[in-house]
Amino acid sequence: MIRRDHRSRKGATAVEMAIIAPILVMILFAITQFSSVFFTRHTLMLAAREGARQLAIEGASVAEAQESAEEYLNGFGITGVTLSGENAYKGNGDSAAARRVRFEAKMSAADASLIGDVLNVFGEGEIVVYAIMRKEGELTSAP
Repeated sequence: MIRRDHRSRKGATAVEMAIIAPILVMILFAITQFSSVFFTRHTLMLAAREGARQLAIEGASVAEAQESAEEYLNGFGITGVTLSGENAYKGNGDSAAARRVRFEAKMSAADASLIGDVLNVFGEGEIVVYAIMRKEGELTSAP
């Protein structure tokens, strides 16, 4: 019969945990960071759709669409976003392409992160999303 000396394994579990714990914490932190960036990107996409939806209404202006998108983003506490839009006007024709409105939301990827770009993972990268919709009703003249 072979007898094992359990005293020789004393503390091995603590050493193994000391080696594995920092790696697990880093993985959980990375998951949290990238989840935050993806959540922000998704929210920007929904804000761009909200802006495009507002811009697609007959007689709506780009300023009204920006206000609508900002209001949506403020509900999530997201700031530092550049919002822009392209409206459809008379004189461009009446084809489907001429009736398109485009609304864009742009933000620094580092600003979307929970703690910024500490490890320079994002660099100068930006999150840019846009939505395109068809203008409803009568087209107006350009301002």
